[in-house]
Amino acid sequence: MAVTLGIIQLVFAGLGIWVSLRPLPQDQHRRFISAFVIVGLLGIAVIVAQQYRNNKAQQELQDRLGRIEGTGEKIASDITSQAKKSEGQPHPIRITINNTPPDRRIPATTRNSIVKILSQNPAKAYICAPANDREAFQLASDIWGLLKDASWGLPGGAIANLIGQTDPGITIEVYGETEEAGQDMANIKNTPAMVFMSAMNQIKLDTKAVPGSDKDVALGKFLRIIIGPRPPS
Repeated sequence: MAVTLGIIQLVFAGLGIWVSLRPLPQDQHRRFISAFVIVGLLGIAVIVAQQYRNNKAQQELQDRLGRIEGTGEKIASDITSQAKKSEGQPHPIRITINNTPPDRRIPATTRNSIVKILSQNPAKAYICAPANDREAFQLASDIWGLLKDASWGLPGGAIANLIGQTDPGITIEVYGETEEAGQDMANIKNTPAMVFMSAMNQIKLDTKAVPGSDKDVALGKFLRIIIGPRPPS
């Protein structure tokens, strides 16, 4: 429409220039007047059509905005209605229960008393723990500190890393023979191994004694304390 209107205006301008530069003979006046009228009517028709299209587009836009506004009001009404329905109703409470037991540690409240018990009968001990078990290695570090404060000898100089499967809990290798050989394990009462087992059991750390497989252990030169994985609950 805008292009058509522009063309009509150019035609008007051209006719005006033509008449100004070259006066028309008397017999052609009627023809040029008719041309001016026709071009003028075309211009008016184009303007009316353009206005009609503009009005129609404006009405469609207003109708669309009205539908959007109505949808928004309905959504807000639904939310308000749902909120009113939920008022006064109990909300579900979700509780996540962690079934993993806490790490085994030496309690700070009883540490000094355990050190005192262990210092009554010190010995030499190697401490071992699985290298890939953080919890067991942490407990081994706690026990290392206990024995050091109780003046036990720690000839290994560090916690030994164990590779492979290890029995759960704490295991002490001591001098003795197996029951399969026909004899019970040697009496370990009042020995450093028994003192250690008693101290660990007081703080609920599962501890057992087994015959030593190492030659030096079998000869009673030192104890091997193995910190295994956390026992199943």
